[in-house]
Amino acid sequence: MVNAPFIQPKIIFLLPIALCLLCSITSLFFRRGLIARALISLLTSISSVLMLAIAVMCSLFGVRVYFKINTGLWGAAGTVPWPLSAITFSIDGLSAVFVLMLGFVGLASSVYSLSYLRRFREDYDLRSFSVNYSLSLMLMYLVLTVRDLFWFLIFWELMTLTSQFLVSFEHRRRAAVTAGLKYFTLTKVLAELMIIGGVTMMVLGSPSPVTEFREVAASLNLLFLSNPTVAMVAVSLFFTGLMVKASLTPLHVWLPDAYLEAPSNASALLSGAMTKVSVYMMFRLFLFFNPPNLLWGAILSLIGAVTLTYGTMMALKQTKSKSLLAYHSVGQLGYVVLGLGACVTLLSMNPPNPALATVAALASLYHALNHAIFKSLLFLNAGSVEYVTGTKDLNELGGLGRLMPVTSLTALIASFSIAGIPPFNGFVSKWLIYSSTMTVHGYLPVFGFLALFISSVTTASFVKFYTSIFGKPSRKLFRNAREVPASMLAGQVLLASLCVLLGVFPGIAWILLKPALTSAGLSTVNLGVGLTAFSIPSVAVNYPTLIAATLFPTAGIIYAILSSKEAHSIKGWACGALRSPQALSPPAKSYYEVFEEEFRGFYRFGEVLYDYVVVKGSQALHVILRGTQHLTESPSPMSALTAFILTALLLLYLILKLLGAMLP
Repeated sequence: MVNAPFIQPKIIFLLPIALCLLCSITSLFFRRGLIARALISLLTSISSVLMLAIAVMCSLFGVRVYFKINTGLWGAAGTVPWPLSAITFSIDGLSAVFVLMLGFVGLASSVYSLSYLRRFREDYDLRSFSVNYSLSLMLMYLVLTVRDLFWFLIFWELMTLTSQFLVSFEHRRRAAVTAGLKYFTLTKVLAELMIIGGVTMMVLGSPSPVTEFREVAASLNLLFLSNPTVAMVAVSLFFTGLMVKASLTPLHVWLPDAYLEAPSNASALLSGAMTKVSVYMMFRLFLFFNPPNLLWGAILSLIGAVTLTYGTMMALKQTKSKSLLAYHSVGQLGYVVLGLGACVTLLSMNPPNPALATVAALASLYHALNHAIFKSLLFLNAGSVEYVTGTKDLNELGGLGRLMPVTSLTALIASFSIAGIPPFNGFVSKWLIYSSTMTVHGYLPVFGFLALFISSVTTASFVKFYTSIFGKPSRKLFRNAREVPASMLAGQVLLASLCVLLGVFPGIAWILLKPALTSAGLSTVNLGVGLTAFSIPSVAVNYPTLIAATLFPTAGIIYAILSSKEAHSIKGWACGALRSPQALSPPAKSYYEVFEEEFRGFYRFGEVLYDYVVVKGSQALHVILRGTQHLTESPSPMSALTAFILTALLLLYLILKLLGAMLP
């Protein structure tokens, strides 16, 4: 294998980039139709398969990709603060895990796109979608594999730009344009803080500016020794930029609108992959760059707990399918960050608990992988329903289970997975989070029990999601509803199979994730992990395969018995009045009204916070921008401002010259 020129690791690494660029260029010649859709789907699918190949090579076979590409740009080392002459790329154990997530999600979304994009053929030019979709996929790949912080920031900014156009693809709808602008504005503004923090880490910690990750890590450690306050501020600013892309509360406000308005295949890619790019860099920041710190462990754990609580509670009251899923993206990322925070905390305790810290890091990575799979699947499910019915409104939907059997089954698997129902993949990763937080002293058990409670709220939410779409009679007749085309089913079946596989055989996930743990310096020797079971010494044991071997046959027997009997329909009684089943069907907004009433203070607080932070903040920003526009377009004020700036610069220059002449 190693001697074949076209399967060398470097070649496989570069091919996804080349294919995404090829897709973005060639698709400019096809506005719509089968050729345009096939081109997008084929090239990005192959690119995703190659990402999977290089990730598996690095995870399973210990292959390491590390090389520099000469850019030919001006700026050799030592002449400018950030050398532009070369870019360093590498894939280690941590990168491989997140490239694997990107490959799975990209493949499913790209295959799904072949038929799904047909719904836009009359109204929209697919060139905009194909260019930005392929470039977003490529830029996520570059962000995950670049080893230079300066180029990381460049690729990060470009990723934000291209993904914004995916959100606002349906530009004839004002809501889509507004959602795209909100997403771009918030992520771009806070990315400036990230840039300031990154530049501080690159410049102030060492005698000369550094950009490669290992050099930045050394620089940051020196900065913590020489000036811990500045180092803490730099890390805080950088983390704030990561928070907004990961949609952590309270910087999540862009996400519900963005995922609601984006095409469903784009929503799957953004939720399944792009939010994980931030998680990847959080692992780098707190386990590679930044020495374990008890304060940061507490901050991460608290933010994770608040995020999983707020996102899930808000999801419970949503009545549009993609809005419900969007808020659950917020909530599930809270679980991931809670796991990372628990890891940092356990490493920083006195004495440290490295065994449980490894479990917490494993839980965070495992749940990130699981979330990438089941949340992408749920967005594809919602897209399939909208493709057939033309609506996302859960109050109108219903009764599609028999009309869309494959979509219904995959949605049921995804719902079980995100709710943490055994033996699906979400159960194992959530069990690891509970095991690493509930069994220690301090504040972590509080967050662990909160996460356990919120998991029950997640279950309730997906009872609402699934029954509103596939179960209860619809309040609106969908006579023409039918199963979606084969390519859309293929993307859903692929992800549903992974939900089952990674739940029943957790050892597969362990094999894929273990290199990431070892690359972070975490010990894995005390964990008893096999293909079919997890064992945490002195804590707990989990046998997902045994659970599956019990539950699946039992469920099959029950289904066979029930389906063999003749079903009799019984008309609902409406106090003597004649009502159709559709009229008697409860709307989605009536689910859990008592629960929402009991927690009305929580929801009211969220509404007030949103009103003051987002609505009034947006209005203030709008006034500032309008004032700036008026200033820049008025000749008199601009002339005076220009003269003032030039005068100030001239005076500054003269002062510096005078000081230079006076000093010996």
